[in-house]
Amino acid sequence: MDPTSFASDQSDAVVFNITDIGVSIRINKNGVSYLYSATCLSGCSGVNFDTASRTLILDEVVLAPTIGGESNSQATDNLTLDGTIIWTEADENPLTPPYDSGTGEAPDRTSGVTLADITGVWDSGVGDDEVYTVLKADGTYISYDYMGDAVDMGANCYDVETDSITDLGSGQFRLGEDRFGTFYFSGDSLAFEAPEGTYFLESTTLLETDFSPLCN
Repeated sequence: MDPTSFASDQSDAVVFNITDIGVSIRINKNGVSYLYSATCLSGCSGVNFDTASRTLILDEVVLAPTIGGESNSQATDNLTLDGTIIWTEADENPLTPPYDSGTGEAPDRTSGVTLADITGVWDSGVGDDEVYTVLKADGTYISYDYMGDAVDMGANCYDVETDSITDLGSGQFRLGEDRFGTFYFSGDSLAFEAPEGTYFLESTTLLETDFSPLCN
């Protein structure tokens, strides 16, 4: 990233700058800037930046505030980042308009996939994060997130989240109440294209009964 772009990006935006020796983040909100950074000469622990899969995984990464300076940063306390960011090829085009999460609109892509085509167990994990998705013919969507993997580093159990999946036709689906996207097959993978990005699910021989024990 061009350092000048990092210093003067658009308003109401979050800008990451990731290098071999550190991570910086700038948050612009309502005309105020908040800058944070972490220097790690031997590599940043908890940061997995994969340009091939267009994925940034942040596992409890703590950044220190940068106070004052040319941007008059208003950051005053540490910032902890924990989560996954996935982007598409189109997002790398600076002319692409930003995604508005409030639109609630389904993407333009269509396909011939129906709910019957995608029912079953899918591997939806990213990197070391072990997650499985079960899609059922009755319209149930279940996520099994293994807490004992290298990302969550928790107990030897599966955290379960259940929601609904609704077939809207032409390959388009609604997950839950307000998340829309299109399922289509890409080689051996099942892809889900949502407004914020495309997610890939891989086939697996595991059964839903294999996800045991469940977390309390």
